[in-house]
Amino acid sequence: YKDDQLIVINPQYDQRIYENKNYNSSVIFTDRSIYRPGQTVYFKAILYNQQNGKKDLLKRAYVNAQFRDVNWQVISEQKLTSNDFGSINGSFTIPQGLLNGQMTIDIGYGTVGVQVEEYKRPTFEVKFEPVTGNFALNQQVQVTANAKALAGYAVDNANVQYRVTRSTR
Repeated sequence: YKDDQLIVINPQYDQRIYENKNYNSSVIFTDRSIYRPGQTVYFKAILYNQQNGKKDLLKRAYVNAQFRDVNWQVISEQKLTSNDFGSINGSFTIPQGLLNGQMTIDIGYGTVGVQVEEYKRPTFEVKFEPVTGNFALNQQVQVTANAKALAGYAVDNANVQYRVTRSTR
């Protein structure tokens, strides 16, 4: 009504809402989707201004990039200037000992989420050959498997431990 506006925050929003508006925005990229504490997050952003449906790059724009934790507290920040192509790039190191989850890079023209989790990269992979036949309780069974390191070479003389359990249903 009159000068009122409705802005719908939805992934399937109607782009026509913004066609005749003048605003600055960005497209932000990170080097991967998930990180561990202590790793470095590398990011790049392209800054642009949209006016009357036309997008122009923001050259020589000043940006205060902030890295925020899951509670939206500023961990680190950098002052950056976009180049002649409207892009900026930088990096932040994720500190140890903070709450894991969705951290954020906020550049003022937009934000991007960074997922931080304590995960361990597998060191090897085991592939079993199919076992054929029917076996009774306490009968010895021989299985064959290949163990390879993550890099692809075979694992020799590995200490193997396993446990077979059986339960009723």
